[in-house]
Amino acid sequence: MLPSSVAAARAADALLVLRFRPGQFVLRGEPLAAIVPADNAGALEAVISRAIHIGSHRTLTQDSEFGIAQVVEIAIRALSPAVNDTFTGVACVDWLADALLTLAERPPLEGNWYDTGSQLRVWMPPVRLERLAKLAFDQIRQASATTPAVLIRQLDAIRRLAPRLPDACRRALSDQADAILETASALVAIDRHDLDAAWHRAHTAFEALPAPRAASRNTSA
Repeated sequence: MLPSSVAAARAADALLVLRFRPGQFVLRGEPLAAIVPADNAGALEAVISRAIHIGSHRTLTQDSEFGIAQVVEIAIRALSPAVNDTFTGVACVDWLADALLTLAERPPLEGNWYDTGSQLRVWMPPVRLERLAKLAFDQIRQASATTPAVLIRQLDAIRRLAPRLPDACRRALSDQADAILETASALVAIDRHDLDAAWHRAHTAFEALPAPRAASRNTSA
């Protein structure tokens, strides 16, 4: 899709702005894209129609967020009162941590595509690793308020991920560690002691890391 779209946008001397990432839900009648300048819309409408596929279900194609969501769903169902499967919940935390690490090792998808002359031709809402980290932790944490084994495993995953993820994602993980500590306020003393110890280990890992680097601007493809 992208090479042909970039070529078409360059031929029309336009910028194609996609309003949705792959996998996002589109309401009936919502515009899928904008073309700048709008005068060049006619030359690109057919390109957009051919390149964007609308279906009833999400797929893993170009949609890493869906893969994270699937594992989270397994964990949520396992931790429901009707099932109460702590072991599956803990296993899901492990696999989510591995998925975040795999995604962190790939080049970031910034959502900018340039032509051979370094002119921006296609823009799409980017997939931020910190968003995926939040998705991987939020709902499982919320479902585990009375399941210390899962909360402690999440803190252990945060500790292990901290030195291997980019600065922005580390901040998101640090916030998650604090939220886990707050979530567990109703635990009995012995479980609370173990969780406090896991939280301290996670924050010790953050404190051992170098200070975040100043953000730099990426002005080329």
